[in-house]
Amino acid sequence: MLYIVSHEQDFAHKARAAAAEYLDMDDPEQIALTDSTTMGLGTIYTGLNIQNGQEILTNEHNYFAQQEAIKEATLRTGATFREVHYYDNIDEVTEDELVHNVIKEVTDRTRVVGATWVHSNTGLKSPIGKLSRELAKINEHRDEENKVLLVVDGVHGFGIERDSFEELGCDFLIAGCHKWLYGPRGTGIVAGTPAGWQNVRPVIPSFSEVMWRIIRGGQQPERVTGPHMSPGGFHSLEHTWSLPSAFEFVKTLGGKDRIYQRVHELNRLCKEGLASMPHVKLATPLDDNLSAGIIAFEVKGMSVHDVVQHLVNKKNHRHRSTVRQKLRALHARNLQHAERNRDRFGRGEFFEIDAYIEKLLQSPR
Repeated sequence: MLYIVSHEQDFAHKARAAAAEYLDMDDPEQIALTDSTTMGLGTIYTGLNIQNGQEILTNEHNYFAQQEAIKEATLRTGATFREVHYYDNIDEVTEDELVHNVIKEVTDRTRVVGATWVHSNTGLKSPIGKLSRELAKINEHRDEENKVLLVVDGVHGFGIERDSFEELGCDFLIAGCHKWLYGPRGTGIVAGTPAGWQNVRPVIPSFSEVMWRIIRGGQQPERVTGPHMSPGGFHSLEHTWSLPSAFEFVKTLGGKDRIYQRVHELNRLCKEGLASMPHVKLATPLDDNLSAGIIAFEVKGMSVHDVVQHLVNKKNHRHRSTVRQKLRALHARNLQHAERNRDRFGRGEFFEIDAYIEKLLQSPR
């Protein structure tokens, strides 16, 4: 316990600093540490300063964790929420359509837009940067208390995509670190802007420097920061403290650009193979601007369970939940192989992985 008391703040700062560097942020104090994406979403939405008469706008395809966090926030405050129609046909969807369908629904009552960077049900990647720029135009004509905040569930883009926090332009980016970043289990972050943090209050008391300040008779700080919003309690500290190693691992692979290129290369190969099969319906767009690391598809005449079972029988699938998990496992194998062969990291070197994808493409006709 004495070791934890002596080192907790320093190790937490190093974890925040590593996350800030990864997102090209200058100030690690704008990073909150959480245990998961779900904890981050709950922390932000529950802590939001949103009033009766205001609304949260979101689309119909967000994952359960974000939608439920939004619902609970509105039940608590008397605010409302609306789910808007996001696209007509995913086979023909465009970035402009996605942005337009959200922006046209913004009203004077809209205080928050809740978005998903990469949708887990289809693999569709949202144009967060374009959306944030359109919201910025609306905010030019609003006072600080009524500006539209953009809250992003970023877990399936974080670790693959190369956008900086500034390029995304959102007020809050929320992500777990144990998925595409392949960090320790039970780790996550919330990246916020200095202005964005002033629109939330802590939900769970922080064990950061704020705790010691209050214990000594001080007051809560006037300005909210990431450490202030980091939920306290006795977490799996050894996981959080080792988080910098996950970000360091990214550097050994050549950085975000190299990972982005390789993951998109592998997924393009898989998507094109699936799209060429008449008995397969590909849900994920082929366009790199509209997809990331998740691939979703259906096989005609087969249920999802039957497809998964077929892959299990071919020993191409080790988990019985969804087909997407195998594609995540492929990404993990790729990164592990790259660590062993980092000098040869590039197209044409990972024959084992490419061959594995070819096997995955063999589905029943």
